[in-house]
Amino acid sequence: MNRLIEAVTMAKTEGTYLKFLNSLEKVPLIVLDDFGLQTINKNMKLAILQIMEDRYAKKSLIVTSQLPVAKWYEYLDEPTLAE
Repeated sequence: MNRLIEAVTMAKTEGTYLKFLNSLEKVPLIVLDDFGLQTINKNMKLAILQIMEDRYAKKSLIVTSQLPVAKWYEYLDEPTLAE
């Protein structure tokens, strides 16, 4: 997760965010490891949602977490993303 957060932040700073999202869309499998171990801001929550939407029914995404799924609503504070 840390690297994804850094990559999204850097892409937004450099103005290459859409290019970054398009490159992720081509990757066959993305693993979000250690999901929920650090707080994320609203921009990162929206980026994760966008990545998930881009991959829906096309490519694979695995989320691993030590945070129980029941706590995802509280952690994300975004019901759409938590679903």
